Amino acid sequence: IPSKEKASPDEKQKKKTSNQTPQLDVFTDAPAPYEEPVTLNKEEIDNLEWFPEVRKITENENLNEEEKTAEILKLKTVTAKGFEDYDAGTNLIPKEIGKLTSLEYFTVAYQNASGRVPLEFPSEFGKLKNLKSLTVYNHNLGDFPQEMKNLTKLEFVDFQQMELKKIPDFLDKLPSLYRANFVVFLEQGKTKEEFFPKKIGTLTRTILSKKGQEVSATYENDERRKKLYPNEKRNLEEQKIRKLIEVIKPYLIKKRKQNGKKNLRN
Repeated sequence: IPSKEKASPDEKQKKKTSNQTPQLDVFTDAPAPYEEPVTLNKEEIDNLEWFPEVRKITENENLNEEEKTAEILKLKTVTAKGFEDYDAGTNLIPKEIGKLTSLEYFTVAYQNASGRVPLEFPSEFGKLKNLKSLTVYNHNLGDFPQEMKNLTKLEFVDFQQMELKKIPDFLDKLPSLYRANFVVFLEQGKTKEEFFPKKIGTLTRTILSKKGQEVSATYENDERRKKLYPNEKRNLEEQKIRKLIEVIKPYLIKKRKQNGKKNLRN
C-alpha cells in the first residue's frame, strides 16, 4: 500500500488560506460630507452693508467683484449700530449674516430712535459656527431663535444697557461659554435675585449689584476658561474683546447722558 505523503507546513498554510473568505480593506476615516461653496449675490452683499467692515470692502476700487465677495466671506469681526428699517418698523439683523461663517466677534451697539422696536436675531445667526464673542448694547431686545444653541464655540456674551424680558434660554446649552455679562433695566416689582438665578447652565453668578433700576450681573465658569486658555492665550483673547468694547464706549456714554437728561425732564 503506497504511503501518503505528508503535506509540508507551507502547503498546509496555503490550503488553509484558500478556504477562508477573502477580507476586504476597511477604511475607518469616512470622507467629509460635501458642502456647497458659499457665495453672495449683489442683493445679499447690499444687505450686509449695515456693517462698516463690509462697506469698506465693497468701496475698495482695487478689488473686482469676485475678490470683494471672497474678502467679505473671510471677515472675522463685524460691528454695527443697528438695523432699523423705519418704513418696515423692524430692527432685524440681516439673515445673510449666516453666510459669514468665519466670524469670531460680533458687536452691535445701538439705541433705536423710537425705543420700541426690538433688535431681532434671525435663525441664520445660529450658523456662525466659529463665533467666540457676542456683544450687544441695545435698549430693547427681542426673543432669540432656538438655533442660537448651535453656537458651540461661543465663549463670551455681553448684554449691556438694555431692556431684557428674561435670561436667553440658549445660554445654558453652549458647551464653550465661560463668561456672561449683563447690565439691564429691571422692571418695577422684580428683585435682582428673581431675575438673575444663581446659575446659568454650568456658569455660576459671581457678581450681582443694583443701582436704581439698573442691575449688573456676571456669570463665570473658571474651570472651562482655564481649559480653553491654559496659558497667556486667554489674555490675548480677552484683550481683543475689550478693544472692541472700547470702540463703542464713547457712543454708550453719550446715550447714557441723553437718557439721564430725559429722565430728569420727566
